Amino acid sequence: MNDVTVLRKALTDGICLGLPGVAMAISTKAGLWSGADGFASLQEDIPLSTKKHAFCVGSITQTFVSVVILQLAEEGYLDLDQTALEYLKENNSNCDVSEIPNIDQASLRQLLSHKSGIPNYREVPKWIRKGRGADMERGSLRPKTEPLSFIKDKKATFAPGQEFQESATNYTLLGLVIQSVTGNTAEDEIRNRILIPLGLNHTHLDSFEDSNILNPAAAQSSPSSKLSRPVLANHYHYATPSFLETAGYSDACFEKVPGRWPYMIETTKANFSAEWTAGGMVMTVKDMVMLGQALRDAQQEQYNGGEEKQ
Repeated sequence: MNDVTVLRKALTDGICLGLPGVAMAISTKAGLWSGADGFASLQEDIPLSTKKHAFCVGSITQTFVSVVILQLAEEGYLDLDQTALEYLKENNSNCDVSEIPNIDQASLRQLLSHKSGIPNYREVPKWIRKGRGADMERGSLRPKTEPLSFIKDKKATFAPGQEFQESATNYTLLGLVIQSVTGNTAEDEIRNRILIPLGLNHTHLDSFEDSNILNPAAAQSSPSSKLSRPVLANHYHYATPSFLETAGYSDACFEKVPGRWPYMIETTKANFSAEWTAGGMVMTVKDMVMLGQALRDAQQEQYNGGEEKQ
């Protein structure tokens, strides 16, 4: 089998495992290869396409935040060995962050590397129902600081620096730090520092800024001949008995998918505002590859002492 055959088989294998759709893009010296299998919409039988569709990329959002934080540190606005509390003492977010476990001990460096010991709001049952389940509200823009309210009465997971454990809360706090030291929104800083310079024209933080990506409802109301922008692929989830026991079922945001895999539901009516800088980014696979190339090349330039490699 040649390389492309192997890649296409990997896509097909993903569909056979029960995924609605799978997209992939790989950049090599030979150029960019991308491929997709499955559907962007199961109900409408719309094939998934890397050229026509965009996706929520979840925690990859944190890569953008990390870049901005490191740039601000390099510019002298931040000290990575200071705590987030140091920069959020006088924030105007109407959220008292001083009650968050380890906030006065964990450094920005430890937040970046998930070694802060600050609890993960995604693991709190009340937030799961609010952000992923029965208590979700269709079209509701969630306050950026809302996730923090779910962990104020929790204990620290461990002492800062002692262990590694992913916590989305770290990146909500880092988003607030960006806003505190720049006076701008985190999404504006990400756009001006990363998206515009790199030409990532089909990337945005969902719900918090205008987008070049159409939502599925808007795409359905437009003639296919006029769709020049990528469309956000539908979102799907497995509502297993254990998921429903913890998260519950949202009549406002969930829709059962008849005639497909057991437990499959569509969740497209929900937005990602509850995740913000911890996981709310939407982008195309092409933009994702361009970001990866830029990070690689910047790292290579640093290794070469800032000089272009001959």
